[in-house]
Amino acid sequence: MATIRQRGAKWQVQVRRSGAPPLSKSFLKRKDAEAWARDMEVRADRSDLPADTSILKTLRLSDLIDRYCKEVTPQKRGARVEDAVLARILLDPFAEFHSHSWDHPTLPATAIVDWSASRPPPLNDN
Repeated sequence: MATIRQRGAKWQVQVRRSGAPPLSKSFLKRKDAEAWARDMEVRADRSDLPADTSILKTLRLSDLIDRYCKEVTPQKRGARVEDAVLARILLDPFAEFHSHSWDHPTLPATAIVDWSASRPPPLNDN
């Protein structure tokens, strides 16, 4: 069941279902709010609601690379080379950062500088 309430000059709708993230949206007209609420409830009944994104906060770069190696890389022509490159990236301590910290102020800027400084120098084609 959706909850519709007036907040100032707008109408706010909240739709909560177990197993799905809570959804909310504001509208200028109550009629629009009711229509959106009905649509979201129908989608919830069909299990067609957006996925819960809170799981993304627990992922590390290494988790994403592992999944990419299992699902995407095998379908490529250069899979062996790409596997080797990604395996090397997984050895780097930077791969253990959680994805939510990439744009978070708690990630020290020096960590990125230290990481880039620890990279081997590029090969010269002289």
